[in-house]
Amino acid sequence: MKAAMFSSPGNLDVVEVETPVAGLDELKIRVESCATCGTDAKIFHHGHPRLDPPQIIGHEIAGEIIAVGSDTKGFALGDRVQVIAAVPCEECWACKAGKQGICINQTSMGYQYAGGFAEEMVIPAAVLKAHGVNKIPHGLSFDEASVAEPLACALNAQRLIHVGEGDTVLVMGAGPIGCLHIRLARALGAKKVMLADINGGRLHLSAEVVKPDRAIDMSTEDLAHIVLEETNGIGPSVVITAAPSGQAQEQAISMAAPGGRVSFFGGLPKDKPMITVDSNVVHYEGAHLGRGKWFFARPKRGGTRDDCVWKSTRGRPHYSPSPAGQCERRYRRSDLWRRHQGRHQTPRSLGMTEETSHTFTVHDPIGLHARPVGQIVTLVRERGVSVTLRDSTGKEASATSALRMLALKIKNGDSLEIIVESDDQALALGLAKAIEALVNEG
Repeated sequence: MKAAMFSSPGNLDVVEVETPVAGLDELKIRVESCATCGTDAKIFHHGHPRLDPPQIIGHEIAGEIIAVGSDTKGFALGDRVQVIAAVPCEECWACKAGKQGICINQTSMGYQYAGGFAEEMVIPAAVLKAHGVNKIPHGLSFDEASVAEPLACALNAQRLIHVGEGDTVLVMGAGPIGCLHIRLARALGAKKVMLADINGGRLHLSAEVVKPDRAIDMSTEDLAHIVLEETNGIGPSVVITAAPSGQAQEQAISMAAPGGRVSFFGGLPKDKPMITVDSNVVHYEGAHLGRGKWFFARPKRGGTRDDCVWKSTRGRPHYSPSPAGQCERRYRRSDLWRRHQGRHQTPRSLGMTEETSHTFTVHDPIGLHARPVGQIVTLVRERGVSVTLRDSTGKEASATSALRMLALKIKNGDSLEIIVESDDQALALGLAKAIEALVNEG
């Protein structure tokens, strides 16, 4: 049979090879479609440390079963199937913890096993053990099924960074993977999706197909400026780099909204794997960094209440009590926010969550006890907003947890602060005063 054999960097030749035979616990397929991954291009140009040539490469595979080993169950001749690319061992600690994506003994089609750039291919027992052969549903073509693997990778990445309703998503890289990310983000509920690329021609072709809300040609347009305009000066809540570019990764971190999530989906070339990161953006702006398989950094937590408020309220209004106990409005903006803005915009015009704080003195003879606590829990849950209680020492408790509120041990004469997060200031202040009434009159 014919197969594309990789023998060394720059050498990939179609050659005649011996037709493979399926073992007792294996399957054999006639390959109907094998998509070309960016990794295949990297292998062609540079080789791969986990691949010993000569080898038939190709790992995005779909085909029809033409031989079934006698010990293989659940499959029949003629079944249309798609084959996984990365093969977990199902034995290591990661696999047993349900984290097959980071299996320490992972093998792969087209690396340790002959891949799909061939007329026929054996599906090894390790793939069957990992439940890595999927029957293709009626109506789905072989070509479509062959890209199930990159689609699954993109879906996994977006699930890890919780893309969903209301997100504003920027995808950097308008290749096939970038297109998948645009479609997925839209399907998961993102309110706005933007696609950017340094290659204007590729961007135009992709945008015609996947229809982003905004296509940005980085070769002629100022990406950071346009993204800020499209997000009312806040930045995208999600940035996905779908290109092997360190510069794109650096830009992604700098452009993400405070508290935003960044996925480094595209890996970097082995000879240029390093980037420069402003860690204060991660620390103070609460950026989440991640990739297709796992999170590798998280925002720092801990510190005093003031620290937490300062970090969480950057770029949004914050309410704090005046000495008289009235609500006083302040607006805190980070250095990053100031760099982005250039002009003042009110919090209302930006549509951001507001935080209202109301402080009062407890007059109930026995302090904050079980009866008002139960009433507070019911009231807050009915309103569906975030409410926090804080004592004079800075200790806090969620108003949806009766035990945590009681643990504050608020006594008669103590000061109690109620902090409500809501877009409706009147509702927030009314709720805070209702809680005061429950404490002192309930």
